[in-house]
Amino acid sequence: TDKDLVERTLKIENTTMEISPNDPQVYWTKAFTLFRSGDVEGAKETAQKAIEIAPYIDFSHELLESFSK
Repeated sequence: TDKDLVERTLKIENTTMEISPNDPQVYWTKAFTLFRSGDVEGAKETAQKAIEIAPYIDFSHELLESFSK
């Protein structure tokens, strides 16, 4: 089911975050997964974490903004 797929995807993304906690791309993919699964607040929080890691990357700001529309 879609729910199972989301759970498995988030598990992989969480593991990836443990391996590469300072890579904003990891947070972008998790944010997309959360957003697509309906967890808009979780997506925003995850995108915000990407901004905290690398505030100079415009994409992180754009991603957060897109979740706020």
